[in-house]
Amino acid sequence: MIRIFLCGEGRTELGGRAGHPAYHDDAEPGVLVGLLRRVHADGWMIVGACSWAMLRKFRANAPGARVPADARNVAIAALMAREAGADVLVLSRDDDGDAGRRVAISRGKADGSAKVPSVRIVGGLAVQCIEAWLLALAGERGTEDLHRARAKAQLEVRAPDTATKVAIIDVADLDTVPDDARSLHAWLADARAVFDATAT
Repeated sequence: MIRIFLCGEGRTELGGRAGHPAYHDDAEPGVLVGLLRRVHADGWMIVGACSWAMLRKFRANAPGARVPADARNVAIAALMAREAGADVLVLSRDDDGDAGRRVAISRGKADGSAKVPSVRIVGGLAVQCIEAWLLALAGERGTEDLHRARAKAQLEVRAPDTATKVAIIDVADLDTVPDDARSLHAWLADARAVFDATAT
């Protein structure tokens, strides 16, 4: 059984695992669990989760080292995953139009893997937000070019709550997701590669 630790922006990504750990439950899965079910239907379980806002804010670097906050946070999430007994850290982070965030997340994955080699890391940046991924899963093209506010507004009409968002994933044909949803395709490929390696 592969043990998973989740890290995402909030309730959309984490579902009932958002907020303080004392109140976590699996009654309402979030988008990350929905995506995982499509990549690898079974053989895994969630052992913990944390939102980006709740990650411990301590420096895990040498004095004077300049590491972007998002890179540091991925490494911190990997440490938390190890503490929870996880084999895999599964994460997503909204791009939010931040040009440096993609580089920071990539660096964080490399740093996290180096510091916590027992935990494999799946994930990356949702351009410009996770809502754009869901629109792409519903068959829309050009979603990465949508401003995040517009993507959120469009998705709100179609899927006003987390359960409806996850339902979009459940019925999506992953083979026909528009090719311009590059960050979603990259996340799915990363997840498949890590799960295939971890399951063997």
